[in-house]
Amino acid sequence: MICWCGDQGDDFIIKVGSYEAAGGIAYEIEKVLQPGGYMHGHCGCNMELIVLEKNITFNDPENPSAIIDISGERPFEGQECIAAGFGAIDTAGTPSQILLQSQMTSLSDSGCVKEEDQLCFVSEIQSFAGGDSGAGYIYNGI
Repeated sequence: MICWCGDQGDDFIIKVGSYEAAGGIAYEIEKVLQPGGYMHGHCGCNMELIVLEKNITFNDPENPSAIIDISGERPFEGQECIAAGFGAIDTAGTPSQILLQSQMTSLSDSGCVKEEDQLCFVSEIQSFAGGDSGAGYIYNGI
């Protein structure tokens, strides 16, 4: 999932095949399709379909076995999860140049303030930061 604020597409590329921001193969965006019924331009995560200028071909640099299956299940309250993202690593908002991970505990829907269809996590020593919104998470190995 990718989340952004403001105009979409023109200033973005999709990178595949690396845990490092400087690595991988870059794919340019052809267009962004916005289905009806979603709040486009909102800084929360809404659904948009990104169409690339060319298809992604999986080979050694873009190992398809590294792709995580998306689970339709929500973690239960207190479930230990691993969240990953390229979020800020300092108070100036500098994004990490490598994919970082954080051990988090899921909260109940009533246990946090959130937007509909978003999950809440907590950690005593780590946090999500700017740039981590929409980041993936793993629980029960998926």
